[in-house]
Amino acid sequence: MIKISAEDMIDEAISVLQDGGWIRGHAHTAEGHCVMGAFSTARINLVMRARGDVTYQEAWAVSARAYIDAMTKVNHQINHRVSCQISIPSWNDNKARDADEVIEMLKLAKDQQL
Repeated sequence: MIKISAEDMIDEAISVLQDGGWIRGHAHTAEGHCVMGAFSTARINLVMRARGDVTYQEAWAVSARAYIDAMTKVNHQINHRVSCQISIPSWNDNKARDADEVIEMLKLAKDQQL
């Protein structure tokens, strides 16, 4: 059995943003990824790496829990930091200032305990 954690998912999403850039308004373009797009790509990357150890279906199922847990951590951190209820896509497209802020938010989310 493989282990993919929320922290693994967040680390991979950070790598996606650092390597490919951050954008608003779209999940993924040639210029980069939004937060949700980065997490979608991160999940695919982690599943593809795990395929040698387990079946694709098993890796996809394990990654689902990590994806949900990562989204919960990120959403909690965003709402705590901006002191209001806001979705991850809304924060990405309307509140986040730049890639550095987005990556810092993801790092803070990774380290928090829920």
